[in-house]
Amino acid sequence: MTGNHATQIAKIFNDTTLDHKAMDDFYGDWLLSPSVKLGDLPFFTSIMASESLVDKLKSKSEDSAKSMWDQTVAEYINDSLEIKPVSGDTVDINDEWSLVIKEVDDKGKLRTIGLKHLERLKAG
Repeated sequence: MTGNHATQIAKIFNDTTLDHKAMDDFYGDWLLSPSVKLGDLPFFTSIMASESLVDKLKSKSEDSAKSMWDQTVAEYINDSLEIKPVSGDTVDINDEWSLVIKEVDDKGKLRTIGLKHLERLKAG
């Protein structure tokens, strides 16, 4: 590329109307590898011990061989979705946390997943 075109091309590629803050907010504050186990994430230490979640785990474990905490992020998403995952799909972990698919390769394999903390308004 000659120097005559470099400035024009730089303007084209740098002139984006994408709101990066909005994209970050959509996918969450943390990006996860699909191979990370849910139980290894430090955010869920206290949640794993809660009684309400234990009930959820008991009902979930009847349907699958592994509890959700023993599953990788990819396994949990694939078990939770009834269709092939695509970018933007969201799977709730509980009322406070969700997983948002950011990248899926051409073969449908999950590449990057966002972990989003949901700030729900409390009634009352």
